[in-house]
Amino acid sequence: MTGLPAPPPMRAEASLARRGRSAALAGILLALASCGAESRYQGRTLAEWQSDVEHGSPELRTRAVEVLGRAGLRAVPVLVQALRDPETDVRRRAIQALGRFGPMAQEAVPRLAAASRDPDPDVRVAAAEALGQIGGADEAVPALIAALEDPHPDVRSSSALALGRIGPAAKAAVPALIASLSDAHLAVRSAAALTLGRIGPEAAAAVPALTRALHDPRPLVRSVADEALRHIDAL
Repeated sequence: MTGLPAPPPMRAEASLARRGRSAALAGILLALASCGAESRYQGRTLAEWQSDVEHGSPELRTRAVEVLGRAGLRAVPVLVQALRDPETDVRRRAIQALGRFGPMAQEAVPRLAAASRDPDPDVRVAAAEALGQIGGADEAVPALIAALEDPHPDVRSSSALALGRIGPAAKAAVPALIASLSDAHLAVRSAAALTLGRIGPEAAAAVPALTRALHDPRPLVRSVADEALRHIDAL
């Protein structure tokens, strides 16, 4: 009785299979690297959108900052550049886009602080809101404190609310917020009271002014002042 034939050697086939898998993996990695280098946003590269920001018509520049606001942190330097645009709407939309990045857009804070003094009040409002979204006690808070004296009430109220978003780190604003409790505009007074409550115990110096605000002629201010005192633990 003869024995069964020996199975054919498999080493060569296994080696070829491993080489095939390695080549496929290398191809995938190369493709991913290529995609990363040529990332596209709505069919165009970052450099192409940047060119629109630098050289396009007002309509193209506005469109570009809107797209770049959804393109990730790589777009932050281009959006910061757009803050110098001569068109009000381009500056405003670039500011709003930067604000949506939140604390990750810290590099934009110095330019946003400058934008809080923009000639256009809508741009100043947007800058205040963005500073509150991004935060930063060293540069954002001083700019927002200065904006509490802006001639436009919408800027003052937006600045007060932005300081509230920053919270206890905005404690340096307490004296200015106390002064804002006497503002002629309801929105400013209520925003100042709300923010003092959000600052919390660090706003203890505001207790006498908030107590007086309990007698404000407008119910909203009275209600917010009462809540703020509770957050400061004064009641």
